[in-house]
Amino acid sequence: MIKLGVFLALVASAWSQTTEGGVVCSCGVFINTDSGDTLIHQMQPVSIASCDDVTACEEGCSLQWIMAADNGDLDGVLTNDNTLGDELCQGAHHNHIAHVHEEVAYVYARACEGPWTPTGDASLQELCCTGNHYEPCNEHTHPTHPTHPTHPTHQTHTPPTHKTHPTHPTHPPHPTHLPNQ
Repeated sequence: MIKLGVFLALVASAWSQTTEGGVVCSCGVFINTDSGDTLIHQMQPVSIASCDDVTACEEGCSLQWIMAADNGDLDGVLTNDNTLGDELCQGAHHNHIAHVHEEVAYVYARACEGPWTPTGDASLQELCCTGNHYEPCNEHTHPTHPTHPTHPTHQTHTPPTHKTHPTHPTHPPHPTHLPNQ
């Protein structure tokens, strides 16, 4: 009976790493908080051929951001009829982030159980939340991040340095509050 339990646990673990004939690439949206970059929204996973294919993972998450999230337009309407801004604010609220004001939302990718890596994509506007609802920030405030199709170089897998808004703390290169998946 113990052998059956161990076998089922191994099968479940292997199954959780695959999707549609490939392996899982997680896509997430992060904002910078006082304690570092924090995941506020899980996008749909992307199927990649191998856990070593970080480039395909980053490109899949980037394409999803461009297509499903209207390239990061916080006023864009998603398939669930929420705006991207509302969806991100609901995620921040769900993750107990009480204060979101003038934050740029950045897209990260994670191949299998590897580290989260930035895709180079970010929201077109800064994110401001009242409770779990998006509201436009000061109309004269615009993010100073690079626009798509800027992507990090994939040869060394070192994340790019994000430009920051003058009132923001420096954007750290790697998220510190990551979900255990």
